[in-house]
Amino acid sequence: AAAQAGMEAVVAGTKHSIAAGLVVVLGPTWKKLRTQHKIFKDTNGEVRALTMEFKAAKPRQHGQPLDRMMLIAVYGYNDPKSRKNKANSKNMWGTIANSISNYKKRFPMASVVMAGDINAAKQSSLDTNRSHATAHQEENDAHVVNEILGMGMHDAFRTCHPEMRAWTREPQGKLQDTQASRRIDAIMTTRELATHPASRIGIHSGFTLDSDHKPVVMDIALDCAGLARNSGCMSDRI
Repeated sequence: AAAQAGMEAVVAGTKHSIAAGLVVVLGPTWKKLRTQHKIFKDTNGEVRALTMEFKAAKPRQHGQPLDRMMLIAVYGYNDPKSRKNKANSKNMWGTIANSISNYKKRFPMASVVMAGDINAAKQSSLDTNRSHATAHQEENDAHVVNEILGMGMHDAFRTCHPEMRAWTREPQGKLQDTQASRRIDAIMTTRELATHPASRIGIHSGFTLDSDHKPVVMDIALDCAGLARNSGCMSDRI
């Protein structure tokens, strides 16, 4: 279906598991701008991260450098402190941190977008529905979010909505009684995108998916693909 619409689906699956894997769908213009992509597999052979680099076909103005962007699709580990996942989680986030650092060294003006299920939430009182959460109380896996922020990334949702209580995963069935709803699906970006006045982000609650997760949608003030309309609000949809 993607090919028929002129799009490309980059599928990075895990052969022996349906619990890990990533898919990135690129529009007709974006697929032409992709210069490379890399897939991260852990010691169990699970695909947990996918990085892509994009380079604009031409500069926005004569004499300016070409716009560039790195996209990181990620699927974080559940319970990253556990004996089962601790080493793989540490290795994956360390690999991502190195990828961002090396990319920014090569292209200091480039933008970075990280999107996916990071499987971690930071603040209990804002990022979960826990009724007895106190102000500034952190989740057990908040260290993952803090590590991402330490890479120079910004939580785009929290930047735009600093005090809004929200979550993206709502446990279903029997899990409703044992698990809290949490904001574990995120779009993290470099500062210029998260803080741009034209950037918009929200959690889509009206679209029904066969999932206990809600999609996070962001309109990003970025024109690497040259598709932006209206000069006052240049954005590509991620």
